[in-house]
Amino acid sequence: MIKKILLLIFIASSLLMTSEEVVPEEVAPKKNWFTSKNTSFGLFDEKFGLDFFSLSLTIYEDGNDEIFVGFGTSIFVSTQAGIGWKRYYDTDRKLKPFSCISMFDRRSNKMAVTNGDSVREDNCIGLSGGASLMLWDRKEDKRDLYLNIGVFAGYDFRNDPFGCPFINLEFKN
Repeated sequence: MIKKILLLIFIASSLLMTSEEVVPEEVAPKKNWFTSKNTSFGLFDEKFGLDFFSLSLTIYEDGNDEIFVGFGTSIFVSTQAGIGWKRYYDTDRKLKPFSCISMFDRRSNKMAVTNGDSVREDNCIGLSGGASLMLWDRKEDKRDLYLNIGVFAGYDFRNDPFGCPFINLEFKN
């Protein structure tokens, strides 16, 4: 019950933090397709949850919003692949809060199974919120380095919801 309440508070606070600002068209940022490639390493991931290593491609970017596809692996346990939306909230600092929602397919080993199929397949939905701190700002056509920290909550349609904190380094160009 407490998990459900915390999840509702997280979703409500994410929706309250989004505010639409009317910006003249000549000042508004351009909408771009296939803008960046991202690689992240660390304890879990804001996009698919239980990843140690993750690769993603931003397929569409509009201001602070980006739609991505990607995959990640936690080496021995599971591999995830999916699509999602990540929103950065405007601040004038290097620390930018964000929220992320993703739909992904997870395949993992059932290590205790000795007969039959040992691969478990799950369709999942993930929600995350956190902050991204720019550690290293490189020039054009080079990768920037970010530290991402926050909380991930997911649901795999066969079990109870799960959650985990994450902290990772993201290389983004």
